[in-house]
Order: sequence, then C-alpha cells, then structure tokens
Amino acid sequence: MDMIKRNFKVKLKGTIIKNIEGNRGKLGIGGIRRYRALSSDYYIFKHEYIFVFKKEF
Repeated sequence: MDMIKRNFKVKLKGTIIKNIEGNRGKLGIGGIRRYRALSSDYYIFKHEYIFVFKKEF
C-alpha cells in the first residue's frame, strides 16, 4: 500500500471486502482454483479486497 502511495499521488478513500464464495461469476471455476492451490501451495481466499483511491493534486 505504501508503494502505491509513493509512486502515485493518491489517497486511500475506502476498502471494499467482497465475499466471492458462492458468487455466480466464480461458479464454474471452483474446482480448477482448488486444484491450482493444492498443486502450487497457496491459500484459497473466500474474499477479495477492492481499494478505492482518489487522486491528489
């Protein structure tokens, strides 16, 4: 987050936490995401973060 603030003239306005468990958009890829996570040793998150920024002048 600090890297974004240093490289771009922005201010964090808010954080949106979106629950992606049972989402219609992610419906068909549950099995492939689980397979990739197990084969690559990374964690499957049930949510995603959306950061909202405002340009500083």
